[in-house]
Amino acid sequence: MARRLLAVSVGWIGISMVADAVPSVLLPYRVASDGGDATAVGLISLVALLLAAGLQPAAGALSDRTGRAPVAIAGVALAASGLGLFLVPSAAIVGAFLALAGVSVAQAAQQALLPDRVPAETRGTAGGLKGFFDVGGAFVGFAMLAGLMAAGRVDLAVVGMALGLTAAVCGGLLMLRGQRSGMHEASPAPTPRASLTRLVVARFAFLFGIYGVGRFLLLFVADRAGLSSEAAAAAASGLFAVLALATAVASLPSGWLADRIGRRAPMAAGGVVAAMGIGLLATATSVEAMLLPGALMALGTALFGAASWAALSDAVPAPEAGRLLGIANLGTAAAAAAAGLLGPLVDAAGFGPAFAAAALATVVGGSIPLIGVGRIRIGTARVVAG
Repeated sequence: MARRLLAVSVGWIGISMVADAVPSVLLPYRVASDGGDATAVGLISLVALLLAAGLQPAAGALSDRTGRAPVAIAGVALAASGLGLFLVPSAAIVGAFLALAGVSVAQAAQQALLPDRVPAETRGTAGGLKGFFDVGGAFVGFAMLAGLMAAGRVDLAVVGMALGLTAAVCGGLLMLRGQRSGMHEASPAPTPRASLTRLVVARFAFLFGIYGVGRFLLLFVADRAGLSSEAAAAAASGLFAVLALATAVASLPSGWLADRIGRRAPMAAGGVVAAMGIGLLATATSVEAMLLPGALMALGTALFGAASWAALSDAVPAPEAGRLLGIANLGTAAAAAAAGLLGPLVDAAGFGPAFAAAALATVVGGSIPLIGVGRIRIGTARVVAG
């Protein structure tokens, strides 16, 4: 079982490396190099991310019929070709679209491996591992990009990302060869679609709060700590690194906890703990004072994330896991896009009201699964579906 859990999780290292670094680092770098401004970066990344997310339900449905491996490999190949175009400055925008589309296709197959291959009673642990590799992969990717791009080796950074994506996704698939499918193994009875919808809404609300703080963290650091934009960027990058590492480490025990006490309690606790962190962050006046609030946000994110992934896997029947999880992931994409709506509130009323709205969103997201959601029986155990 340990090998199976590792196999269905390791691909997230490469997927998150590309999905996070392309819109956050590579695309802005190339657009700025060509004389583009922040508006250009924002619009291009918004369209590319929305189109990529829109591919997931179709790619997931295809993987339901053809198997996960062919779709995952096709997505990796498309993403790698897009990354290759970043070596040609004039083709970088096309490269961003292809890279994000490819990684979205690969993700559609990757995320369906969890309900396919992991029994329901260990899906919390699998969700924790997913969070560990997902956030950890983003951290590794940013660290690699920072070092290589500082040395002027964008070519090596792009090649390294392509190789990392290929090795992680294909390595996980190879580890699954020769093992029993596990599809339907200890699977619960199908969950009412209303429960799946409730889980998607819960993830949207929680992630809206987390993304909303992250989107404006650099501006908050500059304002509260009295730093220049360059110094604030460095400080915010450090905070993001701390958040990533703390979330990755906390994801493992959070997943274990979701298997022991059910999915709903960790999700609810995650919403409250994250809200506490956001509330404390709103009062911070120095970078050092932001570390504890950041740690609380990381813990809350780990608790909610591990349990919600397990709950989503419980809620989808394995034969439709690719399509349904692809649809569910639209909630995550929508949260990332909607988080920008807090910007006008920041400009009009300051960070306090905006962060209060973000904290309220995390509490609501964690609380939604507590309302009117039934339980799924698994043998003699009772596992909370949502």
